[in-house]
Amino acid sequence: MAKFKPFHEFQKPLMRFTPEAFLDYIETVLPKDHLCRLVKEVVFSLDTEVIEANYSLLGQRTYHPKLLLSVLFYGYATGLRSSRKLEERCLSDHGYMYLMQCYTPATIRQ
Repeated sequence: MAKFKPFHEFQKPLMRFTPEAFLDYIETVLPKDHLCRLVKEVVFSLDTEVIEANYSLLGQRTYHPKLLLSVLFYGYATGLRSSRKLEERCLSDHGYMYLMQCYTPATIRQ
């Protein structure tokens, strides 16, 4: 059983787009020199095997650590450190959607 959700699996279509088409749309909207593209390139070049090895095979598949690290790095680079605000941006900001590949992480609210 896989530990992580596949990189190109999506949760649901947005705005009548298929998830793949929406991600293609985001690719065209973001400038080629956008900071989130640099963050993704840097994070995906990191060796995260030690982090990945600590994830359990039990339970539901989780988001890949590289996706989460890229959102965290991008948030810190732009001055956003709140997990709830990062969650909101993953729903509304093209840069964060690009980094999370249209996944929508949710914080626990009570």
